Amino acid sequence: MIKLKTNSIVKLCLSIVLCICFLQLPHVNADNISNNAAEFTISPVYPHEQKEDDAGYFDLNVKKSTTVPVKVKISNLNKNQDIEYLIKVGNATTNDNGTINYTNFKNKKDTTAKYQLTDFISKTELKQKVTVKAGSSSEVTVNLKVPKQKFPGTIAGGIYVERLTNAYVNEKSGMNTRNHFSMTLPIILTEQAKVKRIAKMELDKVTVKNGPEITAKLHNVKPVMFGKLSIDSKITKKNHTKTLVHKSVNNYQVAPNSSFNFLASDSSNQLGTGHTLTYSWFYSTSDNINDLKKVSTEFTNDTDRKADGTLGTDWMTLSAKDDFTQYLEKQALAGKKTYLMMKIYVDGQLSTLTNPILVQIQTPTLKVPDKIDFGTIPAKDIYNGGDFESLTKDNDNLSVSIPSASKNAWQVSASTEETGNNSIAKLNGQLNIFGKNLTTTPVEVASVDETGKTVNLPLNAKVTFKGYHNPLAAGTSFTEDINWNLSPKTTVSASE
Repeated sequence: MIKLKTNSIVKLCLSIVLCICFLQLPHVNADNISNNAAEFTISPVYPHEQKEDDAGYFDLNVKKSTTVPVKVKISNLNKNQDIEYLIKVGNATTNDNGTINYTNFKNKKDTTAKYQLTDFISKTELKQKVTVKAGSSSEVTVNLKVPKQKFPGTIAGGIYVERLTNAYVNEKSGMNTRNHFSMTLPIILTEQAKVKRIAKMELDKVTVKNGPEITAKLHNVKPVMFGKLSIDSKITKKNHTKTLVHKSVNNYQVAPNSSFNFLASDSSNQLGTGHTLTYSWFYSTSDNINDLKKVSTEFTNDTDRKADGTLGTDWMTLSAKDDFTQYLEKQALAGKKTYLMMKIYVDGQLSTLTNPILVQIQTPTLKVPDKIDFGTIPAKDIYNGGDFESLTKDNDNLSVSIPSASKNAWQVSASTEETGNNSIAKLNGQLNIFGKNLTTTPVEVASVDETGKTVNLPLNAKVTFKGYHNPLAAGTSFTEDINWNLSPKTTVSASE
């Protein structure tokens, strides 16, 4: 007799997808990079995924669920000394001067990026050291593990190689300087080499500093790398058409899913300083409404929420992962009220405090059974095959509650975990809910467009055996873990 059951793992995620605008991929030249003072060269050892053998860098057309070995040949030109090198992998970002940095090691993943290059590489291979014998060469390998789910567009980064042994030191005039010699090979990944790439640039914000310096943060929100970007900016007085400052640039290169700061006006333009209006958000609770606490001081995990900023250009935005959002949710669940108030400053001096705003939290919820129990099934029925319903089918319901403020339809998807030794799939069995067969790839099983109320849907769970021919130990329990996901349905304006 075999006992069968399933376990539930609930996940909640939110996503938005937007796109427009076509631009072109730039050319990168990095063939057999060398530096005489550095006394070493690096060159790519192309895998079979390489598009062009004479590119001089890694331009790879990869496939999902594969491992691609990216190898760099390091040649030590010093014939008298062994040299140690540091090898690191970074992600591509856009410099403020319109060039691409292929080895950024510090920036967080862009909020619009599904993946970045370092997501495909193990921690042990992100940073390596190797010693190359005098006058010889050595290859260093970084394995790219392409995920099961396809990624759109382009992912870019690079391999950085730095000489560690005997970096040149200049000690003239009592000044000590150390020269670090390093070289970089770009890495560019795509899964659909011949698909037209669609890019979209957005203006994230405009920052004004004393002087004034006016900076526009421009954001490439799509996984597309392109060049020949032209920017034309004009600054006028409010409600006027006369141009005070005009700046135009050409041939900027932009990395996928990256942003950069464009200086539209600096202090030499003499625009006049005027007054600077800034704000800071504070909060209090129903325990003591007069005890104001600064949001950015008490909750520090999300510096992009803009709890402090320039009035009229910045807006506070709270994400689901923000620790302040999670605090608000806990307060609401505990039946406590939270109030928000804004302090407005003129040239750094407090000007006014707004009236309290009551925060109301509404979150979508997904509830599923802790266990779907198929009871005890005779071994002969597993050997011969057949369909079996859940013993708990009357209580096997999926419950979804969508806030009335939501403007989206929501979808529920499900998938099974990777098969373990006691997985139902090991018995040549197939778990089915809502008429959909579950695999390790998520599949949509239900759609909900009703808001402001709880929707209950029967799972109609069953397990099907197609016949099994190996011995079974009596009393063995078999389990299938299910991943559940609730997310908003999104409309894509254009696709890649």
